[in-house]
Amino acid sequence: MIPKMPAKGSAVEIDVETANRILEAIKGSLDVADATFDWEAMKALLQFYGRVPRNKRVPRNKVDLYVETGRQLDAVLSGDKSGVSIVGTRLREILRDPSRRNPALVLLQQTGTCELNWSGYPFWWPVLAAPPTGEPCVFATKVAA
Repeated sequence: MIPKMPAKGSAVEIDVETANRILEAIKGSLDVADATFDWEAMKALLQFYGRVPRNKRVPRNKVDLYVETGRQLDAVLSGDKSGVSIVGTRLREILRDPSRRNPALVLLQQTGTCELNWSGYPFWWPVLAAPPTGEPCVFATKVAA
């Protein structure tokens, strides 16, 4: 599914459809206790930001994929963190770089051990970073009747 595994701290450019297939593939690994992770919302936002044209004319439909494996965050100590705060200092700097043009899908592979207060199984934690030049959007998963 991934044409080339990106080196640590580097991205590989993939199309939005491949990003959505990756999300489908990892969905079963993420055991969210309160079941509030909205996979469809993440896919919709990837679609939205992936369509933002780089030159204001031609839609790109591309996503930068970053993959970090073997992460050992403690569930209790990282419980109040989300998004760019859990990706680590080096990757956070990359994601905040104003020259970055594509949205980024960051896949963090957690070891998920019981000693780190997880379920005892490894899982993939997806993080979406909008492009710094992306337009703000109003987003809702439900429409008022």
